[in-house]
Amino acid sequence: MRRVRTWFCFLTILISVGFLPFSVYGKKNSCLTLIRGESNSETIYNRCTICRIVTIIRSRPGNSVPSSRTYNIQPNTYISVPFKGPGASRITRNSPCEGAPGGPINLIEKKKKSEQQKCLQIIGKNGRFYLVNQCSQCRKGGILRTEKSSGKKNFKGYKIPGKNVQPLASLGFSQAKLVIDAHCS
Repeated sequence: MRRVRTWFCFLTILISVGFLPFSVYGKKNSCLTLIRGESNSETIYNRCTICRIVTIIRSRPGNSVPSSRTYNIQPNTYISVPFKGPGASRITRNSPCEGAPGGPINLIEKKKKSEQQKCLQIIGKNGRFYLVNQCSQCRKGGILRTEKSSGKKNFKGYKIPGKNVQPLASLGFSQAKLVIDAHCS
């Protein structure tokens, strides 16, 4: 038992001095390695074949608020982190970069792409207005009509076959706005 404890203490000292790399979370298959070098400077090494997003938190003795930094680390590269001196560092986030399998999804860009795929459009010609479906599939459209002076509103839905035009009656309202553009169900 004493021999096991001695080896454990010896390995702990080697890891803390920086002679042995410390694997994140203690996992054997982890891609990231946090290496402490000379003068307590630290380096993160990404052994993965894909880019990783890493957040590292540094706690210092006497400082109640830890410092945090986030990095995108390319495959098989080292990054020196700006933490030096006494304290303890730990990795709190380890995930693939955007675009990699399992990585975060940019919801704003996804929304922009869906806005470009709008098929319905209100077009005015010769004093009349039409709801035009420019796609080849059936679409549902919702028109919100408003009376500017009284603030009265009216909503009406339309189902338009692909590559078709639907005339819009004013129904006594001064403004019309397309508020729904969706696939027919």
